[in-house]
Formats: sequence, structure tokens, C-alpha cells
Amino acid sequence: MIDNSPYFFLNSIKIYNIDIKALNQFIDYYITQKRKLIAYYFTAHSNELSYTNNNFKNALLKSNINYPDGIGVWFATKYLSKSNSSRINLTDFYPLLIEHCISKGYNFFLLGSTDEILNKAIQNIQNEFIKIKIVGSHNGYDIVDKEVIDLINSKQPDILLVGMGSPKQELWIHENKDKLNAKVFLTVGDLFTGWAGEKVRGPKIFRNLGFEWVFRALSNPKLYFKRYFFGIPKFLFHLFMEKRAQNK
Repeated sequence: MIDNSPYFFLNSIKIYNIDIKALNQFIDYYITQKRKLIAYYFTAHSNELSYTNNNFKNALLKSNINYPDGIGVWFATKYLSKSNSSRINLTDFYPLLIEHCISKGYNFFLLGSTDEILNKAIQNIQNEFIKIKIVGSHNGYDIVDKEVIDLINSKQPDILLVGMGSPKQELWIHENKDKLNAKVFLTVGDLFTGWAGEKVRGPKIFRNLGFEWVFRALSNPKLYFKRYFFGIPKFLFHLFMEKRAQNK
């Protein structure tokens, strides 16, 4: 099913050019087939990390799906594959995923962030989606792998959302997926912070134009300035080299 989807490569990593509708279909398929689905979002920052962290790259190579997130990788789909694609923003499409999972009766376990953020996030998301089933949660800092794995397995979640930031979240899933009884593993970055109302998003016009990263860099330069203003030129260079290799 996945192999019929369009894809392209960045640093030898296969990126599937899919939208939220397709991701929901993959979730249904894997749950129905009783197979584990490992799906990671892939950003320009993910691409740059893959050049400096071999363990992270290996985790991406071993996943079932890496899907584009953000304006940078959306541009890459156009530049490298010349395919029509929807621009995915993780924060914007998760309500659609939750609505779909509610309709199918799937439940969630949340792993990541702090206890305070998680509690706020769960309260807010339950207020917005009254029928959502959240069977458990655990912060992303005080992790003793065996204890967390036992907790997750005791809750038997359909979908495990892991929000620790890259590369920590991908590495944790890659190292522990075979010990976990969850059916679907999804990385979510700082999504829980957004659900908790603790993350300020850029103005809508910035989001629509694909420049929310500029707002992030200006609002939190300590965290984002180096990532964007040094990372973006590197990403564009790597895109150019990928395109050049394609044309040989």
C-alpha cells in the first residue's frame, strides 16, 4: 500500500509525498493488519540532523513512513519530484487525525514534554474533542525505559504520540518499538506544548505564506535563529546536490 505512494529521497532517506488523508488510511491499514506503523515527520531540520547523527539517520531509514512537514520539505517535493503535494503543518493537521481516530474508536497514549504541559494539553484536547480516548501519559524527562514501557503496555494504546523533539523522539521509538504493544507510533515534536496553549503561533498570514519560521526565529532567537538562518542555507545546498545527482 505504501509503495504505491509517490516519494523522493533526501540523503538516501525515503520521504513519502502524502497528505493527512493518506496517513489516516495507512493507520487504518496497519491496525487492521495487526502490524506496527512507525511514522516520523520530516522537516528541513530533520534533514540536517541526518547528516550529523548516524543513529538518527538509521532510525529514519528503518521507519515505515517519513512524511514532509513544513515549507522547506514541501519545496523539496516540488523541486526533486515535481509532484503536486499538499503542504503539511503538524499542528494544523492533527485535529483531522484526531477526528478520524475518534470515528474509528482508536485510543491514544501521550509521551513527552513535562507533567504540567501534559496535564494542560490533555485537559484542552479533551475539551475540544469530547470523545477522544486518552488511556495514559508520561512526561519525556523522567524516563526509565522499562518502567515507561511497562506503563504503556499496560494501557494497550492504539496510537502512541511521542513528543520529545528530534532526534530524541525518533531514537527512543527506534530503540524500544519491539518492546511496545502500541500499534502506531507517531512523532509530534512540541505538539503537546501547542495543545497546552503554551506555544505562540505566528500570525495567520505568516502561516499561509509559509513563513511562520521567521516568526519563530524572531520570537525565540536563542532556540531557532541558528536552526533557521544557518540551517536553511545548508538545506538548500543539500537540495541542489540531490538534484544534481538526479540529473547525472
